[in-house]
Amino acid sequence: MSSIKEQLEACQQICYQLKQKVRQLREQTAKNILSQLTTKQNNNNRRYVPQMRVEFQGHFGKIYGLDWGPDSKYLLTASQDGKLIIWNSVTSHKVIAIPLNNDWVMACSFCPNYELVASGGLDNTVTIHKLSGGNNVDNNNNNNNNINNVRFRDQSVYKTLEKHEGFISSCKFLDSNTILSGSGDSRCILWNIEKKSCINTFQEHNGDVMSIAINKKNSNLFVSASIDMTAKVWDIRTGDRSAINFNAHTKDINCVQWFVDNDAFISGSDDGTVRMFDTKCFRQLNEYVDESNISIHGPDLASASSVDVSKTGSYIFSSYDNGNVFMWNTLTAEKITNFKHPNRVSSLAVSGDGFALATGCWDHIMRTYA
Repeated sequence: MSSIKEQLEACQQICYQLKQKVRQLREQTAKNILSQLTTKQNNNNRRYVPQMRVEFQGHFGKIYGLDWGPDSKYLLTASQDGKLIIWNSVTSHKVIAIPLNNDWVMACSFCPNYELVASGGLDNTVTIHKLSGGNNVDNNNNNNNNINNVRFRDQSVYKTLEKHEGFISSCKFLDSNTILSGSGDSRCILWNIEKKSCINTFQEHNGDVMSIAINKKNSNLFVSASIDMTAKVWDIRTGDRSAINFNAHTKDINCVQWFVDNDAFISGSDDGTVRMFDTKCFRQLNEYVDESNISIHGPDLASASSVDVSKTGSYIFSSYDNGNVFMWNTLTAEKITNFKHPNRVSSLAVSGDGFALATGCWDHIMRTYA
């Protein structure tokens, strides 16, 4: 009669063989499922190409981060001139400028009710600024879908969250008292803002975490991207291990964003590709790449720095270190147009109402397209 150790080794061998078989079956099928199942003749005659509408000038340093307000009426930018600026998205007027203690800011985020903004950078600290003394949300609307009569009357530092041992690459509010941060220390941390305490730590990456995105359908889920060439999906209720791991990219992953169905997500990498992954079938659905999109630093493809998706899901937007911003057909993976910028585009975001795209550039200017 075989020993327990021998039975365990036999089971491990069977599991290994099954994993190899699954891997071989996946390699036999294409990684661009959507584009292969879709003809590239759809909607060519009805295609609308957005145009540049407004330039937001006021920063004196490279723009590294931006975020739309929850009602799309305001925009937040973070620049290495040491300031956060809140803009009126229609008039392009500056509403308020917030001086920072650290010039090397890399990320910024609006709170869902406009009461707070967060920023972080090379000081390894998530800094929360309070914008008003009272709740900015119209409480007559139980769903908080309408935010009326916003008044930014304050800019004081409210809380500083200090536990990371590396730069802050990304910060996203879950609600007015909870924020998630990603860092160069390879970790993501979920914070209680009021108590300045760590709720949970997510540590499985083997390199700097460069981007995080919270699932809009289920806020317990988020995806993180790292220079270890992996994107991981996490459940904030269990921080010990990631739920799903994707490793199709061949270089550092710089950015991630959930797709509109909140089951798939988009990632952009130093390998010059933007890819779509699905969490239900656990595989890549599409790849978006232009072989002529060469980096200004050498013969390789330009690095993707930021990604987002149109509200309908029909289009994907991606920015690169050579100043290109591509608009892709989500299904066919066809490049529709290029919004050319004079310098590296570090960040982009589609407004919540779906009517506009904002880009932040190293030429110190934010631009909107519609």
